Amino acid sequence: MTARRCPALAAAALLPILASHVLAAYENVLPGVRDGLKAFAADGKVRHCVIRVKVEAQGQTREQPDQEIWYQGDDRLRADLSTQNFVLAVSPEGGTLFSAQAGLALVARGEAFEKLGESAPDRQRNLGVNPPLCVLDRALAEEATLSIERESAFDGRDCWVMTVAPERLEAWSKIILGEQPVTLSAVHIGVDKQDFLVRGLDFTGTQFAPNGGPTTDFKVTLAYLGAENGVEVPESFFALELPEDAEVMEWRAGAKTEEMLVEFVQAVVRRLEEQGKAQIDDEAAGQEPPR
Repeated sequence: MTARRCPALAAAALLPILASHVLAAYENVLPGVRDGLKAFAADGKVRHCVIRVKVEAQGQTREQPDQEIWYQGDDRLRADLSTQNFVLAVSPEGGTLFSAQAGLALVARGEAFEKLGESAPDRQRNLGVNPPLCVLDRALAEEATLSIERESAFDGRDCWVMTVAPERLEAWSKIILGEQPVTLSAVHIGVDKQDFLVRGLDFTGTQFAPNGGPTTDFKVTLAYLGAENGVEVPESFFALELPEDAEVMEWRAGAKTEEMLVEFVQAVVRRLEEQGKAQIDDEAAGQEPPR
């Protein structure tokens, strides 16, 4: 069977040639992009964006609530989940997860905070931020094998779409997802042509179930909406000041992240149920519910 008689074979044979030609077309751009990414990662300014996450797996698509993120360097971060009145703040002094609706905070400080990880980004990851954006910025600046696959628009901005070399996918799996039982098959990062902010990230791979269970193929897409650099915030912005009547749970030194987060969520649910019951009782008694 000849290629003339089977056009699909001819097209398949051309794909590697065309792909290498496309990548080669951007080779002269790469040095400037790398220099821009290095300068951006080191500028020390406060960044801000809204992260929108879409997960596709097992034929289903699920979108997570938007998170508004501010971060500065490796050790200062704030994430607001406005739909649930929830805030996470991290500074060199500690980390705080606060449910405004329940009036309950989980606070990690001192030894408990230090034991969350060897580095500041590790502690952010163990407090629930995945991937820490400071890690993504630095990884982009330090990665020598990135290539430009194409050009595209993200959030109305012209971007380079960077792709991770196959031999570096295992390392990037740890950068993006930490120590999760996952193998990545592709990573693409949309980098703004002008200011080198990350405006899009997607990765595909396979998740392995514990005890040899069935695997799950997935794709995760993150849109970094309204991303900006050099945002002005108050001095105390990353060290969350709790209301005087907030109840505080202390993160136990050495406790597993999953254990503490489950305890916190359970405590939030209990407080909300108690508040709901108290409101019903007040209304039944003809009293105005407390504000």
